[in-house]
Amino acid sequence: MEDTAQFDIKIGENEVCEFKWGYLNFMDARLAILSKDSNPKLVNYIKTELIKKNSQILHISSKDNVEWIADSWSIKDFEKIPSEEVSSSFAQNRNKWVQLYLDFICWSNNENRYSFIKAAGYEAHKEGPLFAYINGLANVNDEKQKQTLDKAYSKLEQVNWKRSNEGFHFVLDTTSSVSFVESVIVGLWSAWIFTVCIEEPLHITHIVELELDKLFDLPLTLENEERAFIEKAMYLLSQLTYDYLCSMISVTPTLFPAVEMQCEHIIAVHTDIIDFDLYSHLGALQNNEFIWKYKENYRKLNFTLEPITAR
Repeated sequence: MEDTAQFDIKIGENEVCEFKWGYLNFMDARLAILSKDSNPKLVNYIKTELIKKNSQILHISSKDNVEWIADSWSIKDFEKIPSEEVSSSFAQNRNKWVQLYLDFICWSNNENRYSFIKAAGYEAHKEGPLFAYINGLANVNDEKQKQTLDKAYSKLEQVNWKRSNEGFHFVLDTTSSVSFVESVIVGLWSAWIFTVCIEEPLHITHIVELELDKLFDLPLTLENEERAFIEKAMYLLSQLTYDYLCSMISVTPTLFPAVEMQCEHIIAVHTDIIDFDLYSHLGALQNNEFIWKYKENYRKLNFTLEPITAR
């Protein structure tokens, strides 16, 4: 395996250790930042360092900027491409995205998954699994049901992204919790497609900022159905780091979904993260300090990123 340590990004240190994020090593490629700030300076710093190191940034958040240039990607066009091997992990994972979106359609419309959406035959050697359900519209007799499904499928024809000199940006819809979950699924799905379709060697970093405290009462419990959709989408995107040249940063005000994403490194910049209190024995954080969790160890470090401030 190639030694990639020279490209590591140093984030902090104390008297006995330092934390350098080895984003190029698939065993370290998943980083979670627990922050209640709406614009963490740490994220901006890491993004700047990654751009210097020629990583392509795909940034998903609720932030927008009028200076960004409109762009669009089509999930539906991707689904016109067949899988070479139907039993391959690629084929199975692309189908998981399709099933996740179909589950969301039914949940958001209070319909039973297996009575509301039925599959039809499709040619696996010519097209992707989504077309089993698009083709199935021809067999739907209920006009309202057909319109609902057709509207949902049409949202996959043109997924709005934006681009700038910092990379690509997808703006999450925060008008309601349902719209937010839908945009999380579609945004992360399209980022997954972008990554698997890159032909030339190119490192990609997915940065996903979820301001969950703006839409939900925290913490999100296991009984919360929105949580299940967010968890599945974040997990599916994070798994690309094992097979593709990419890394992922999750930024949330809670420990969820860092554990579900199997993040090796967790940074907490506040001591009152509602579902992450195992480090209380370390005491209060002073200016420029943060908690770094790696494996089962919790350490208090100082940021080495000037002029980064933890609070």
